[in-house]
Amino acid sequence: MARRSRVFLILILLIGLAFLLTGCLKKIDVILTVAIQGLGETDPDVGEHVFKYGADVTLTATPAEGYDFEKWEIEGLGSFSEKVKVIELRDTILATAFFAKKSFNIGASADPENGGAVTGAGTYLFGDTVSLKAVAAEGFKFVEWTENGVPVGSDNPLEFIVSADRAFVAHFIEEYTVKVSVVPHEGGTATGGGKYINGTKATVVAAPADCYDFDGWYEGETLVSEEAEYTFTVTEDVDLVAKFTLKTFGVTVTAEPEEGGVVSGGGTYDCGTEVTVTGIESIESF
Repeated sequence: MARRSRVFLILILLIGLAFLLTGCLKKIDVILTVAIQGLGETDPDVGEHVFKYGADVTLTATPAEGYDFEKWEIEGLGSFSEKVKVIELRDTILATAFFAKKSFNIGASADPENGGAVTGAGTYLFGDTVSLKAVAAEGFKFVEWTENGVPVGSDNPLEFIVSADRAFVAHFIEEYTVKVSVVPHEGGTATGGGKYINGTKATVVAAPADCYDFDGWYEGETLVSEEAEYTFTVTEDVDLVAKFTLKTFGVTVTAEPEEGGVVSGGGTYDCGTEVTVTGIESIESF
């Protein structure tokens, strides 16, 4: 009877040991799967990795350029904000590293403030394309962009890829209009009108047509120059009129000898006028 009891006890112990060994065997190896969202690197690398049950594993996340690390999402354990996280592996799990694009501020202003406006400033993500456009106010002209006081060009719009915070200034300069016209219309031509930057020189040129003389450049009723080629500094809008006068000529007719007859048609005529002169022979000359 005692022998049976010992055999029975040994059998129970063997069965228990078998169950124990079977459970341990199941826990010898566990699989850690690493994944990412966004751009970055992990250690261990992305993919499946086999570890012994109960092993301590260090997870390390390194964001790519232009990205920030957000969190580790570890199956069964939760979310963690640490780039480096140590976990004890007691089961097959999935660990995902989340990376997000960095955001940057792109600023833009106008100089002078009343010279115009700039569109396109704001918050952008790494790798976005920014297009800044300078819009000149009336009476102004866009000149160039600067960044931290350094000229960066005059392209308008200014386009670039975002990789950092940046601040630009659009520079404007006052611009005035020089208008030119002629009186009378057929008296000649005038050139040199257009848009001019404040403080620059403008040259207007008047050219009389045939039969006309140039009288002068007028601003309103004021004579500002008698020179056909007039150069001046632009500081405001200007409306210049080139005035011309039709040439006149005197036609003198005489009889030779005086008693020989009567002539007519003399006088003062505008240039280009067709003139007829006549001579009537005196009867006394026969």
